[in-house]
Amino acid sequence: MKIRVFYLFVTGLMAAAACFGAQAPLGQIDRVQAPSASNSQGRVIASSDGNGQVQLFWLPAPGAWPAGGWRILDEYDNVIAARIVVAAPDAMNALSSDGQELVNKLAAGLLSADAKTQSSSLGWAALYSMSIPDFARAMGLSCTLVKAEPGQHTYTVLGLNATGAPNGLALTSVALNTSIATPPPPPPANVSAQITAQGVALYWLPAANQQSNIPIVAYWVERDGYGKLTDRPHVLGASWNAKMPAYVDTNAPVEEEHDYSVYSVDVFGRLSAAATVHVAIPDVKAKLAPIGLQVTAGNNKVSLQWKSGGNPNIAGYIVERAQLYGGPYEAITQTALAPSATTYEDIGLMGGTTYYYRLRSMDARGELGVATQSLSAHPDNADKPPAPSMLQLTVGNSRIHLSWQPVPFSVAGYYVERQTKGDSRWKRLNAILVKSTVYDDDFGAATYGSMTYRIVAVGTDNKESYPGELAPATLADPTLPDKPAITSIDGSGGKVLLKFKANGQATRTVQFLVLRSTDENDIGLVIGDQVPVATAQFTDDAVEAGDHYFYRVVALDATGNRSDPSLPAVVRVGAPPIPKPAAPAVAIVGQPFPAISFVPPSGPFSVMVQVRRDSNGSWTTLAGPIQDQTQVLDMNAQTGTHNAYRIVYRAANNQYGEPSDPIEPVAK
Repeated sequence: MKIRVFYLFVTGLMAAAACFGAQAPLGQIDRVQAPSASNSQGRVIASSDGNGQVQLFWLPAPGAWPAGGWRILDEYDNVIAARIVVAAPDAMNALSSDGQELVNKLAAGLLSADAKTQSSSLGWAALYSMSIPDFARAMGLSCTLVKAEPGQHTYTVLGLNATGAPNGLALTSVALNTSIATPPPPPPANVSAQITAQGVALYWLPAANQQSNIPIVAYWVERDGYGKLTDRPHVLGASWNAKMPAYVDTNAPVEEEHDYSVYSVDVFGRLSAAATVHVAIPDVKAKLAPIGLQVTAGNNKVSLQWKSGGNPNIAGYIVERAQLYGGPYEAITQTALAPSATTYEDIGLMGGTTYYYRLRSMDARGELGVATQSLSAHPDNADKPPAPSMLQLTVGNSRIHLSWQPVPFSVAGYYVERQTKGDSRWKRLNAILVKSTVYDDDFGAATYGSMTYRIVAVGTDNKESYPGELAPATLADPTLPDKPAITSIDGSGGKVLLKFKANGQATRTVQFLVLRSTDENDIGLVIGDQVPVATAQFTDDAVEAGDHYFYRVVALDATGNRSDPSLPAVVRVGAPPIPKPAAPAVAIVGQPFPAISFVPPSGPFSVMVQVRRDSNGSWTTLAGPIQDQTQVLDMNAQTGTHNAYRIVYRAANNQYGEPSDPIEPVAK
């Protein structure tokens, strides 16, 4: 307990002590007139066993410590104890040398001229006195009266000056009937238990009522009635954070059931009745994450190794695997591995794939514990893929279509290789693996002659197969049209208008093909249908505003032979004109919620529904961007407000068009 907290408790309640009193040697004075008591000076607490024994405990207010000790009177001013002093020899003999040194140090501090030192010393004196009975006796703060006269009495504790005379400090107890036993303290309230990794955490609250106004600031804790778990009362003070454990049994036997009893202890060391809670204590340490997990990748397998937990309450281990670090993870051990297991081998894996593993312990009830940190492994394939087979070619005018049988192996894809007649080298046609089992080899107009193809399979670990069977093909020598030229290109209005012309022997050209790409070095793909030579222009609507595109044109003759592509023409697509939407329609559905209906845009635009809550207010977005619906509901509309609505179209480049005319629904 912090000194400041305890000091506030002492000065606020004057009852922050829990220890047994002991009487110092008595003098021979018969009667002394007791000064009137003052609650602001401190407090006296009294208790009776009903058989003539009375216990007294007192604390003065900060700064009121008497230099000469204490004197106890009864209600008739009879002297019960002439002088009780700090560090009385018989009381000091019960303390260790460290305890005696502390008593002397605190006694000097209580008489210090510095108010801060006095308050600190009083706080420490009260703290030790309420938890150590011998310390309370040595500090002169307790007294036990034996053979007290039966009947109702009050007791006054007088402060004495250095000469032994009363100094004006008087602390008077409440009336006490020595013939009636003072009721014991009530038990603590709401005793509960929670199992944690540190042990059994016990929670309780102070007793609902404290009988006889005798403070309770400490507690005894027992397990199964076999003795207290602490050497002295467990001091908590008058209040504490109920969300924090009041006591933790760090040595609780696990996998057993136990009863915990908590007793309130008042300042005289008297115990309340027990407040008991029954607890089944699992071994939470059996569910801690296993340690030392390591993973090692092999050929189509991953080996896991970890250290034995050494906990007899571990029932086994579960191995979990995922293909992403964040999961989802699934158990790959159908039943738990033996508790003695320290290795596991995950076989039949796909080489070249990253796998993530983690391990959990399982306790005796089959509950899984905390997972280890995830570790990754990247196994290889034991073998390379088999060579592809059944390669077939379909020869066209400007391309050769290849197809082949997929290999019975986990592959990342295929490479297509070609060898031309008279050249011993093989050219790899695709830099990026082909995922499917088909490929089109496109040629320019000047390509002809004999060539041979083969396929290479690539495993998921990048191991390549032997080349597959060979397939020959022959392209006839064509007479190609001359390369055409692009005469103009315009990307305004959200589309591209391309104009072109035939070159050389223009009469050989009967049609054009338009190719488009997004990279100057990429010849691109054919877009749209063939363009008749008489038209000689092409409009591309399938473009995005703000992007750059490269276009080429290929000429076709009557037999389908293609020319070389034209020089590329680049264009940046401008934004399309954004039309003004029609005004929305508004209907009130289920007062006061308006339903705003609108006509979807005909172009590549999204819809923004805007609302104005006040006739002079600004427009804010209610919903949008919207593309797949024609109605929204205003759930924030309120009866009596002037809600106006309008529609605005937004282009893909985030430009907004002219808003529609606003409309304000009329409430019915």
